[in-house]
Amino acid sequence: AQQLLLVKLRKMAVAQKDFKKKQEEHLIPYSLVQPVKVGSKRPVIFSPSLLSRGLIERMMQPVDSGLQYNTNSHLDKHCLLELGLPCVEGLLRQGIYPIVIHILPKSKKNKKLRKFFPRCEDESVMEEMCQAEQLQLETLPLLYCTLEPGTWSCTEDLLAAIRNAISSQQMSVTWVELD
Repeated sequence: AQQLLLVKLRKMAVAQKDFKKKQEEHLIPYSLVQPVKVGSKRPVIFSPSLLSRGLIERMMQPVDSGLQYNTNSHLDKHCLLELGLPCVEGLLRQGIYPIVIHILPKSKKNKKLRKFFPRCEDESVMEEMCQAEQLQLETLPLLYCTLEPGTWSCTEDLLAAIRNAISSQQMSVTWVELD
């Protein structure tokens, strides 16, 4: 009886290996993460980073958003940072958990995004930079928020979507990759 059981177990193991090999082609790598509850306001970093300056200037204009922005953490206000994605790991090492907001451009809406790209003349250069930063996002050790092109149609809609994303990300638990 024990030998029959061993034979059946071996056959099952062989069958599972074949099944696993077929599925391994479609596996997405994952890493272990830990939840972090942040009590203070988190700084905000925009991706593509070329958008940062224009977005920060627009966000700092007086509006009735309900969100307050400043650079002083003691005032319990959000800080909008003009940093690139490589700076995120340095912030995490210091115990600062930023909100990373990635804005997906759509070809038709690139004209509207151009307002926020002061240093970029060529549209192909702008697209290359956006794609490069999108690849960098995949290597970040924390989750980020993506604003889909369908969530906004004009600058005011984009700013409102950003404010909503900041509010929702601030209230949610931050998931950070374990070292």
